[in-house]
Amino acid sequence: MHCDSDEAARDRQREAAASAAAAAAAARALDSAAQRPASRRGSVVPAADAGAAAADAPEGAAVGPEEEEAAAADEEQEEDVEGSRRLRNQFNFADRAAQTAHTRSKDRSTMTRPPPTATSGGSCSRWDMFEAYLQDQERQRQAEESARQQAQVARRGASAAAAAAGAGLKAAELVVAEKGQGASTLSGGLPGQVVRLVERMVQQNTLREQIMDFRYWDDPADAVKPEEGTLLPLWGEKETASFTSPRVKRRAVTALAWSTRYFDLFAAGYGTFDFLNTTTGLVACYSLKSPGQPERSYRTAAGVMCLDFHPERSNLLAVGCYDGSLAIFDLRAASDQPAYQSSVRSGQHKDPVWQVCWQPTYGHELSLCSISTDGRVICWTISKNEMSSQDVLQLELLKSREERLRPPPLAPAAAAAAGPAPNGAHGQQAGQRGSAARASYGEEEGEGAAGIAGGCCFDFNRQQESLFVVGSEDGSLYKCSTAYASEYLQAYRPGHRLPVYAVRWNGLHSRTFLSAGADWRVKLWDSMLPRPVLSFDLRSPVGDVAWAPFSSTVFAAVTENGKVHVFDLAHTPSAAVCVQRVARKTRLTKLAFNPRHPVLLVGNDQGGVTCLKLSPNLRRTFNAEAAEPLAGSAPLSSTEAAQLAATRAAEADRLEAVLQLAAKCNAALQDEDWELM
Repeated sequence: MHCDSDEAARDRQREAAASAAAAAAAARALDSAAQRPASRRGSVVPAADAGAAAADAPEGAAVGPEEEEAAAADEEQEEDVEGSRRLRNQFNFADRAAQTAHTRSKDRSTMTRPPPTATSGGSCSRWDMFEAYLQDQERQRQAEESARQQAQVARRGASAAAAAAGAGLKAAELVVAEKGQGASTLSGGLPGQVVRLVERMVQQNTLREQIMDFRYWDDPADAVKPEEGTLLPLWGEKETASFTSPRVKRRAVTALAWSTRYFDLFAAGYGTFDFLNTTTGLVACYSLKSPGQPERSYRTAAGVMCLDFHPERSNLLAVGCYDGSLAIFDLRAASDQPAYQSSVRSGQHKDPVWQVCWQPTYGHELSLCSISTDGRVICWTISKNEMSSQDVLQLELLKSREERLRPPPLAPAAAAAAGPAPNGAHGQQAGQRGSAARASYGEEEGEGAAGIAGGCCFDFNRQQESLFVVGSEDGSLYKCSTAYASEYLQAYRPGHRLPVYAVRWNGLHSRTFLSAGADWRVKLWDSMLPRPVLSFDLRSPVGDVAWAPFSSTVFAAVTENGKVHVFDLAHTPSAAVCVQRVARKTRLTKLAFNPRHPVLLVGNDQGGVTCLKLSPNLRRTFNAEAAEPLAGSAPLSSTEAAQLAATRAAEADRLEAVLQLAAKCNAALQDEDWELM
């Protein structure tokens, strides 16, 4: 502190007062010593001399009480003086300053695409209200009818149980007896239905975590990698099958089909692709609610090659077999025998039936089509008691068809014999001779009149019921129609270099279809163009390909190396969004999308079926409103139908934008580049 400050003056005053007090205390001590009585020897010693004398006195000398008091007083005085001198200032003040840099503010902005919007509108008239009232009354009537039937079944079951109890049968024997009579969930037998219900409850309690994953699982890794997705195996460990049975040993999954009415029910067909070791076939119907055992199973004399549920009557299941026969099973019937079956007399195929497809009908008769490597596309009509067939198309190699339609050059002798251009009766004779010459020319060259093209797959257009596309075993693709049985509408070149295993029309875009073959490629086609729009090399033979029912740009394919490839053309038109291995040491053969949930079924050559759920990045373009209504559901109102049409049109426009972009890129390709595709 400063010497002239007030605090310094006060300190000096305190020090002066302390020194004065010390001097006064010393004076008082001297006065008290002088007034004390003399010792016995009659002498008075001052305090300082007394202290010195006490110090110099020898040990054991006696000291008087007066001397002790004087020494104590001197010590106290010295302590007071030392304490007064130790007073110091305990406060030190210092001023410091610092200068720091100020952080500059920054502006950051992000530009995103606006979300897609759609404008929809509708009107409600008196007729709409009237139809709504009629539909509500019909629903109430059906509910009452169902409740009445359930009450009748319950009464019959109670009477049967009472009769069994009176006869002394045990519960287990009753269940066995009812099963022997064919009671099941689908046939309506009460005891079998109760057993199946209890089994489902046990399965749901055991597989609670898998069921929660089926409903609510979302992969958190999608937030880190927005351009990639994953597949979660449900009802099974990693790289193991979710649905299997001891009956399917040494059989491969050759077909998969979801029910058109019950979203949790699907059918799996078992056979073999090793045609040197043929085996019997099996059809198993599984439910996602009870993955332990199949709900129903049917055996066939030959291996199963294809399946298809009827779009309206979901209890009918069409099955194509390796021996060329067709069988139709009724899932509601108690018998395990087919309700209808083809025979040689009815005109069945001579080679394996590779695919079947139900056709829409407007009467009481049922119709379906089948294709085989014998070159025939057959339309089957099912009446009450029999199946009748009619050939729709005879497949021929395109080269043989062109040679057959274009007459070859005649030999010189034949040309001289034919003479001038034919006219009238002479023209008919010359034409006959020319045809004979062409026949002899074909025999000399070692070629027949026409070569048969073995059909491996086909698919019908959703919007144009008579239009279908065929894939052959030589890799060719043909667009055909049931109205023109003699000619192809269009041939697509270049097709595939090896057999075509699958073709699939897009359900939301009427001009687009996919093809997959053993040449490792999946190709996207526009039915109006002769060449592919896009081509994808998957580095392994492709067993099957399928479009997602909720999105026009999402499809999946399976390969023989055990991988599943998922594509989203709206986000990445040139590569797969997800490539995941779901099986080791097995080949993937078939796949099928669920019509209501983001779930995918995959079958392998060991008889296992794996259920996979798509992560959010793989289903971000899914639009559940674009799916077709299930079979047996209530008809759509005019407002719902208009909303469905608008949603499907928006999905078609999104794929159309992808096609236009690909067409611009393909415009610069040369013929050599097309050959590589």
